[in-house]
Amino acid sequence: MVADAALASMGAVRLVGEEEASGAVTAAERGLIESDLSRTLRAALDTEGEGARQVPPQPGDESDLVGRMRQVQNRVQLARRFHNDAVVQIQQIRRLALVRIFRLPGHAPMPVTFEMDDARV
Repeated sequence: MVADAALASMGAVRLVGEEEASGAVTAAERGLIESDLSRTLRAALDTEGEGARQVPPQPGDESDLVGRMRQVQNRVQLARRFHNDAVVQIQQIRRLALVRIFRLPGHAPMPVTFEMDDARV
């Protein structure tokens, strides 16, 4: 189950600016696939419950892997929040009359926010 979700997520990799090829996954579809992976991992790893870790993990310990995964997940949450905040600010700036009159963005597409299920494991 976890392996299937991980393989689907890895298959959804698409670089920014990459042309839409036949069978290519859109950014929205990729978000849904990654959200599915997050839910699957949360269901598989949440055996201890919230706040159950009181003892620091030991190197090589199975719970060390879960702890590192939680750290990575926190970084992903922060990165998504920073990205979405920057996108909202850029969208507001691009709506200003002066920016539109002088066509400062050129032909660049309007940036969009990225939403995904990134609740803690």
